[in-house]
Amino acid sequence: MFKKMLKLLAILLIASMHLNSNAKEFLRPEEAFQISAILSQEGLTLSFKAAPGYYMYQESIHAQTKIEEKVIILEPKELPKAIEKYDENFQKIVRTYKGEAQTNTTQFRSTSSRVC
Repeated sequence: MFKKMLKLLAILLIASMHLNSNAKEFLRPEEAFQISAILSQEGLTLSFKAAPGYYMYQESIHAQTKIEEKVIILEPKELPKAIEKYDENFQKIVRTYKGEAQTNTTQFRSTSSRVC
């Protein structure tokens, strides 16, 4: 009886180790998604990059900064063509980017919201 229990315990231990080794560990957002900006006379060029295996939602792509007590929202002139897919989590069709997306920002909008 003791041998059977020991054997069963060993099988469970090996199975749990295998399951844990296959579990995907997610990157922190700042590692999974990177943004860079280049300012020129034509405007601001924003580049968004997703790590391999990750993608970005088009509706989530935005940039803002704070100057004194005003929040400046950077609105893209236009966004590149996105991949449309049905997202089970949101139960709707979403637009996504894999890899890198780039846009020129020439429009700025300020809000009077205070940022803490």
